[in-house]
Amino acid sequence: MADTDYPSKLILVAFFIQEQKAGTKDERDEFSQELFDTYDALITDLCNDATPPIDPSAEARALMAIMAFHAAPSNKKKQAEAAVGAYLIHRGR
Repeated sequence: MADTDYPSKLILVAFFIQEQKAGTKDERDEFSQELFDTYDALITDLCNDATPPIDPSAEARALMAIMAFHAAPSNKKKQAEAAVGAYLIHRGR
């Protein structure tokens, strides 16, 4: 299992939105790893399948993971698809 490379400032924002507090560094690190483990491979695969494919930065992948986490509950793949779709629209695709 890979370690998260998501920027801590984005994780702080996402953690605060979810928990309404800053939490400890360990709590935020655990949250970051959970987001990474849940969504990063799905996001990377979907970005590779885009036309043309994109290679998003750690920051972009973190943004998409946070959006997926807050997407309407369905299943993780559909949440990731919604987040990547929104990111691609933002990028003008």
